[in-house]
Amino acid sequence: MRRGQRVFAYVNSCPHIGVPLDFTPGHFLDLEKTFIICATHGASFGIEDGFCVGGPCAGKSLRPLPVFLQDGQVFLDRP
Repeated sequence: MRRGQRVFAYVNSCPHIGVPLDFTPGHFLDLEKTFIICATHGASFGIEDGFCVGGPCAGKSLRPLPVFLQDGQVFLDRP
């Protein structure tokens, strides 16, 4: 997810039961584009921190991926 010059990425797995988050491939956000939503049970997660703010996984977070922007493109930061 991009927010200006910041980028956020998470493993596509709900911390509640481990299913993919997306409704259809590549679609993760609610209609207002405010939260990441789990298609299976509607849990909502903050874009900037991946923290569950509603649904059965309350108190858990998505697992972040280390990413960075370079020349306008997003890259996975591998060790």
